[in-house]
Amino acid sequence: MTIDERIEKLTRQQEASDQRQKALDESIGELVPIGRRTDERLDRLTERQEAQAMTVELHGRDMREWTAKVEPLIVNLADAMTRLAKITESHEHRITHLEGGAQA
Repeated sequence: MTIDERIEKLTRQQEASDQRQKALDESIGELVPIGRRTDERLDRLTERQEAQAMTVELHGRDMREWTAKVEPLIVNLADAMTRLAKITESHEHRITHLEGGAQA
């Protein structure tokens, strides 16, 4: 193979390599906007996740505050119901006694 043939062969190889590189550059150029959009979407999703986490945290705090306020009311209600049940039982015994039934 002569030097001219070698140079011609190298030139063709270089041209083919240049075409492949150009195709790769174009492909990368098409992927860059996709990557940016993906990054933007990921940023938005991260922001939404952080906002949701904050919302859950605030709801949890509100629930603890509500529970602290309502729990004593529930205890008082339960006590009142117990007292009312005892009063009801006492009145039933009294009515039974007044009607001539067995004494309690």
